[in-house]
Amino acid sequence: MSDRTADQGRASHDRQDSDRATAGWLHFRGCDAPSNAVLVQNHGMTEHSPDYIRSLNNAERILGFSLAPFVDPRPSEPANAYDFTRIATEHAFNDAWPRTDHLDLRTRALVSVTITASLGILEPLRGQLRIALYNGVTKEEIVEAFIQMAVYAGVARAFDSYSVAREVFAEYDEARGAAATDDD
Repeated sequence: MSDRTADQGRASHDRQDSDRATAGWLHFRGCDAPSNAVLVQNHGMTEHSPDYIRSLNNAERILGFSLAPFVDPRPSEPANAYDFTRIATEHAFNDAWPRTDHLDLRTRALVSVTITASLGILEPLRGQLRIALYNGVTKEEIVEAFIQMAVYAGVARAFDSYSVAREVFAEYDEARGAAATDDD
């Protein structure tokens, strides 16, 4: 892939470096952009569909940072990797997260924390906790969800998952302290 194609791909996602606050948030989120994130030829195309672009924009609003560097296929991946990441991203960020008629974003984020914690999928839980905090869910509300989860999903699962919440709470407090220092 030529440098020009890679540059065009990066430009199509608006992947310019963000300001210090966003960089600090990314660090809190544990989401330092992969250094090898490059847009590959998507079956001969370098432009994304309007639906995919909309899903990436929705994701950025919900996450607080661009998802593009994390979902663009790497050079070592097969050609259909783009299909997987596009389908999954569109489904999550066009079909599920934007539905606010009955559940607002805060509630949806708290539900997602509870689901990932109950399933014991700890890395996705870490991401869901960060999304919840970014979208206004309090640490106290998250703890209440763990209390409820312990009753129905089991105390052992709740404790295992809560260990991730403790780490994310500490990262969140550290990032907020750093952001307050940057504002001074």
